[in-house]
Amino acid sequence: MRTGKICILLDPDKPQVSNVFNACIRLKEIFDKRFLNKFVEYWVGGTNSSGYDVRKWLKRLKDEGLGQRLIYPGKITHLLGYKYTNTILVPNLLNWTNFGTYLHCLLGISLAKFYERKQLFGYLVMSNGSSVGRLIGAKNLSNKEALEIVKKFLNRNESRVVYLEAGSGSKKPVDIKLVERVSKIMGNYSSGSLIVGGGIRNAGEVKKLFAAGVDKVVVGTVLEQDGMEKSLAVMKSLIRPFET
Repeated sequence: MRTGKICILLDPDKPQVSNVFNACIRLKEIFDKRFLNKFVEYWVGGTNSSGYDVRKWLKRLKDEGLGQRLIYPGKITHLLGYKYTNTILVPNLLNWTNFGTYLHCLLGISLAKFYERKQLFGYLVMSNGSSVGRLIGAKNLSNKEALEIVKKFLNRNESRVVYLEAGSGSKKPVDIKLVERVSKIMGNYSSGSLIVGGGIRNAGEVKKLFAAGVDKVVVGTVLEQDGMEKSLAVMKSLIRPFET
């Protein structure tokens, strides 16, 4: 089975972020022993978190030796954590109606030009049924509509990275049929990379996404448990695809 990376999202907005962070430290010990660190990234960001909080958690990750750290910005101020990160993720919104949020995103893209370590990508939120969907005013898309949007993005932009997002806390992940069709298109580009997140709850779903050609799977809400041991148990279950 083709295996990509699992991206652990630490959201400073959430009260359980300390549990997720401490579980990441324990997970690193497991990955170190099994030489699996190359398969995990740590993303930090949130819709309402301050730049100070994003910076704080990135610094703590760096201090603990957690290597692949990325800023997943919800605000311009999140760029304050740049010195503690490997890469800034810079989203290009592909499904929005909130013009204010879109202008904010364009400003972020403009500022990103001054940073060397950045990754621009097409960010397609599938519906308005999540916090990020409501924030940007996302429309509810059919698979056909989503596929056409991805095609237009790839035809008009140098970036060959696409993130399909069901939304934080979504009850179900992005339709696997859509994932397979987008993956097939991405295969036409040597630098193509497909990211999928939202609604992913177990190792079975992770395996299906990797089998469909996904390069990175993002998990966040499912890790936000009441207690570090519970967060760690969920993390351990999600890394099973890397052990087979």
